[in-house]
Amino acid sequence: MTRVPLLSLISRTASALKYEAASSMEPGERFSASYMLEGSVQNFAQDVRVNLQLIDAKSGVHLWAQQFDRPYAPKVQTDLLQEILPRLEPQLVRAIFNDLKGPTEDATSQQLLLHAMSLLSLKGWHAATFAEAAGLLRRSIALQPDFAMAHAYLALILALGHRVGLLRKSAEVAREAVAEAETALLLDNMDTHVLGLAGCALADAGQPERAIPLLKNAVRINPNNAQAWTALGSAYLLKGRLQEAIDRLSHGIEISSMDSRLAVWGSLLSLAYLQARNLDQALVAAQDACQGDDRTYLPRVVLAGVCVARNQLDEAAAALKESYRIKPDLTEQEVDQLIGPKLGQALRELGVRV
Repeated sequence: MTRVPLLSLISRTASALKYEAASSMEPGERFSASYMLEGSVQNFAQDVRVNLQLIDAKSGVHLWAQQFDRPYAPKVQTDLLQEILPRLEPQLVRAIFNDLKGPTEDATSQQLLLHAMSLLSLKGWHAATFAEAAGLLRRSIALQPDFAMAHAYLALILALGHRVGLLRKSAEVAREAVAEAETALLLDNMDTHVLGLAGCALADAGQPERAIPLLKNAVRINPNNAQAWTALGSAYLLKGRLQEAIDRLSHGIEISSMDSRLAVWGSLLSLAYLQARNLDQALVAAQDACQGDDRTYLPRVVLAGVCVARNQLDEAAAALKESYRIKPDLTEQEVDQLIGPKLGQALRELGVRV
């Protein structure tokens, strides 16, 4: 769970302590914890069953519960973790965001960062969302200028918005993104989240060769950082190192298979397959990416490009129409940035309009 930004975990020793039901001290008070994860393990002749519950430590309300069954095998613990964590993480992140009361005037720097981080998953990828997130992050930095994570996330928002056309595409925005990434790294160059976000920002701002060592360090520090793995894949994609891009993007998606960013990560994976001329895998990845978020235009544009490359023109037109539905102001330049001018021109010849 260390891959969840700003999440502090109670030590294993403390979390192993049991509290009496009749005790006047609730576990949230005893451990100063906001949430508890309770569970049990049952061993059967051929299977292992794990029951988990995520609980609000203050109210005692059960936020999430699920049962996991796996056949007994030497690596059953690893198999269970790989199945549990992708399902637990989004539930925990959602609980954290739901506890926020909105970016009030007296919000802390960390609260403003959390609000900014939640916007893209809650409201979708739109120009207004990116602008709102950037505003919250600037407020966070004004309150705490040495907050490395806020600088790193602002760098990512600016660079990514610049790259895909959701913020004004100008050299000024790209320069600000690089400056924010550099500030974040000066403040903390050993935090896996700072490295992952800043490295991704540098790649999106046009400096993938500089980003790659940072992102390698991010996943070395924390191999569970899915964002850093996919950012590394994206950087390799920009450098034309396609198999390395496919491997890193696939790994990041695999270890965080319920992530709210799957639509974006899957779009990049589809593009890597498309450039490698593996059109069957490109189609599967694009279709999966579309399922990841119905409010994001990126995977629909990529799917349209893949379908054109496969000469599936009706499917391409339908995907492009969906892209315009989600983003009516989608420009030819934004389409070309994603899939290249050749496929972009082929899509324009289909005659699909808003």
